[in-house]
Amino acid sequence: MAKIHSSPYTRRLWYICREKDSKIMYEANAACIAQLKDGYIKGDRTKHILPKFFYTHDLQKSGDVRVLQIRSNDNLADLFTKALPTATFKKLVYRIGLRRLKDLDEYTHKGE
Repeated sequence: MAKIHSSPYTRRLWYICREKDSKIMYEANAACIAQLKDGYIKGDRTKHILPKFFYTHDLQKSGDVRVLQIRSNDNLADLFTKALPTATFKKLVYRIGLRRLKDLDEYTHKGE
C-alpha cells in the first residue's frame, strides 16, 4: 500500500480506478454484445475455457461496464482495421483530429 502513495501519477490512476461510474465499451459485433449480456454458451467445446475469460460478462452484470453497439460508420477503430469507402474514411480521419495542411493554411489566413 505504501507504493500507491509514491507518485502523483499512481495516485491519480488509483483514484480513477476507484470511480463508481460504469464505463462504456463500444462493440460493433451484435453477436458479441449478445454473448456479453446473456453469458457465454458453455458446451463441450467451451468447457475447457477458464472462468476468468468470462470476466467481461461479470463486469456487465454487476454494472461496472456497459456495452453499447456502435455502427461501423462511426467506429473509429475501423479506420485502422479495414478498407473503407472514401466518404467514411474522410469522416473518421476528421473525427480523430487529422487535418490536411492545405485546409489549415486556409483556416489560419482567413482573418487576414
